[in-house]
Amino acid sequence: LGARGSGTAARGAAGRERAGTSASWHGGDVRGRSASSDSVSHLSLSGGLASPLLERVKSLGSLRARRRAAREREAPFAWESLPEAVQFAIVELLDMRTLAAISCVSRAARRFALHDIVWRPLYCRKFLQSAADVKALTGFAELFRRRLKAPQPGDQVQVLWEGSFNLVSSNGVTAYEGRAWWEARIVERDGDTYNIHYPQWDSAIWDEWVTRDRIRWPPDPDVEGTILRKGDTVEVKCLSTSGRSPWLETTITRVEDERYHVGSVIISGERAVPRRNVRLVRRARTSHHLISVPKCAVM
Repeated sequence: LGARGSGTAARGAAGRERAGTSASWHGGDVRGRSASSDSVSHLSLSGGLASPLLERVKSLGSLRARRRAAREREAPFAWESLPEAVQFAIVELLDMRTLAAISCVSRAARRFALHDIVWRPLYCRKFLQSAADVKALTGFAELFRRRLKAPQPGDQVQVLWEGSFNLVSSNGVTAYEGRAWWEARIVERDGDTYNIHYPQWDSAIWDEWVTRDRIRWPPDPDVEGTILRKGDTVEVKCLSTSGRSPWLETTITRVEDERYHVGSVIISGERAVPRRNVRLVRRARTSHHLISVPKCAVM
């Protein structure tokens, strides 16, 4: 009885020790992944069990530190690490479409994308203003948006005129017809109607009042190397010796050796024009999708 009693007491003590160890492990300072060798040192672990656990936690902590260091070494270029002057110098090289896109990324990106340092030169180039003319102005991104929507007297624009017209060139008189965009200058504005003047045309005869939907800003030049294909909608420059050279909308019917044959431009039929006198409006519709030419971003 004495021996059995001694064995039972020993097993009870061992059980209480294991229970105490478990309670100490779950209720101690260690919280999942945040466990460290310092917090483990406060655990009441018994004998040989403590050493392997401590070594395991230490190795995990060391592994995480190595992985974190590797991620920092392989981290991509950090925009925030650049000086502000360099950041502005980079942003000033972007076009308006890209500026509009990055302004949606974050507040910090928006601050750079809409800053006057970026938009002042864009405003001056687009609307032919000198730096002295706009020295007292602020908020150029908003001014740019408003000016695009509502042109002002003096602005150089293009005006839509549909019908037939004749132009004199080195090849003689050519009769054109269709939707043509003519160079014009805004003389006066009255609400949504504009009095416009066509350069090199008699003001007394040709000046007229037009609505806003007949006016557009001159499109940006084609991207260098843009390939045109049959079926693309384009605009062809109708050349004349007088300098009156509108852009006429048409469609490419075929392409032969860098010359583009277009229809519905001249009354006498199809015409072939060189690449320099053609600009893309929109891609031809395919069986899969329609590719459109990006328009100027208006913010």
